[in-house]
Amino acid sequence: MALAAVSLLFMRYAMPWYTMLMGVISLLAFWHYGWRLPIKYARFSEKRFEKRLFWLVVGVYCAWAVFYYGFTMLMWDTPWEQPPWCSIDSSGYFGTAKWLSDGIRDGNITPWLNWATEEGGVSDLGYPIVVAMLNLLSGDSILFTRIANAFFAAWMIVLLYRLAKRNFGEEVGRLSAILTFLMPSLIFWTATTMKEAVMTMFTVWYLERLDFVFRKPKLLLKDYTEIIVFASFLAWFRTALCAVALLTFAVALIITDKKIISTGRKIAIGIVISGCMLLVFSDSITTIVDELLLNRQQAEGNLEFRATREGGNALVKYLSAGAMAPLVFTIPFPTMVDLYGQPTQAMLNGGWFIKNIMSFFLLYALLILWQSGEWKQHVLVLAYMLGYMAALALSSYIHAGRFHYPVIPFDMMMAAYGMVHFKRRYLKYFNLFLVFEFVVIVFWSWFKLKGRGLV
Repeated sequence: MALAAVSLLFMRYAMPWYTMLMGVISLLAFWHYGWRLPIKYARFSEKRFEKRLFWLVVGVYCAWAVFYYGFTMLMWDTPWEQPPWCSIDSSGYFGTAKWLSDGIRDGNITPWLNWATEEGGVSDLGYPIVVAMLNLLSGDSILFTRIANAFFAAWMIVLLYRLAKRNFGEEVGRLSAILTFLMPSLIFWTATTMKEAVMTMFTVWYLERLDFVFRKPKLLLKDYTEIIVFASFLAWFRTALCAVALLTFAVALIITDKKIISTGRKIAIGIVISGCMLLVFSDSITTIVDELLLNRQQAEGNLEFRATREGGNALVKYLSAGAMAPLVFTIPFPTMVDLYGQPTQAMLNGGWFIKNIMSFFLLYALLILWQSGEWKQHVLVLAYMLGYMAALALSSYIHAGRFHYPVIPFDMMMAAYGMVHFKRRYLKYFNLFLVFEFVVIVFWSWFKLKGRGLV
């Protein structure tokens, strides 16, 4: 309905038919299989559920990767996710990775190491290193890296299921995994040469192991080692994400209910893991803090740049962190008009509409957890989700869909909890939320056109 209304109101800027079709198909598939799969898989044992879901994710994500590769080659004569005239981060990642893999083949990686050292810090080097290793196996195949991303995403979803099951029970765990698997934005970005799939896998792995340690009666050395290793990996992908992960550990250790972890265990775990993290990150902590502060200072300048660049939105400079932060659980809003340089935003119109709607159940989950006092038993999950959203809200990337990828699995976890515990007497509020969503989409479409002087 919203897509039809926007297309009629702004007919001159209606999206191409194929982006409309992608939006409609993704929406129908999400609701259809989001309803059927939990019922179909309910009879499976835990191990069988993990196995079936893993290979289902691999199959669907690989199929989309192959299709989208062919689609971009046919439409724009490029293997990347956007036309050549758009900003394409994936080509930069692949170029850096190919430089490294070529150096390994030639037995000379010194130039690459010198460049990496001059860049300062290790953030953003993790994914090029992963792709370089994949290049050595595939002969620099772009499609191969995207197939590998499907396996990374599938394992992430299995880990999310284990984490959600341990916190909220079997029903919520399975629904969390299925909803995450079906999210169109995850399917789309997994099929690109981007770091989000690998980075999010390590994030969920880190939190799943940390939750396991908090709840395990007897700890072994390998339990501590896994947490340190995964936290270290995050520093190689995104500075803010690593900072949120370390802060999540500290907050969860202090606030988590004593029923989950006793005071004595809190002290023991805190001493061991904090000590190891200080050793590992001793040279990086100052850099992490400095970069976070710098990013915060540059946020308004980045918005100004987005407002004044060619094809930019002159009104975007008014979207300060303070204005957008209250909506961080819901945004990004879907793009339902045809704009220069935004083909991926248009193709994901159905995906972001789904995220907007699911935010209602997320907010409902937060409300009932707060009212019941059970939030203290799930501090780890909540601390990460809220911490990452806060970091996103204070940056200039709050409405950049790709930057929401690492938190979407946790959004779906909380939405699943909200859906399982939803009471029919609150249905009227959901209907009001749908009306709000419709109005916002129409306004957002006008905002994007007005800021470019098109209406």
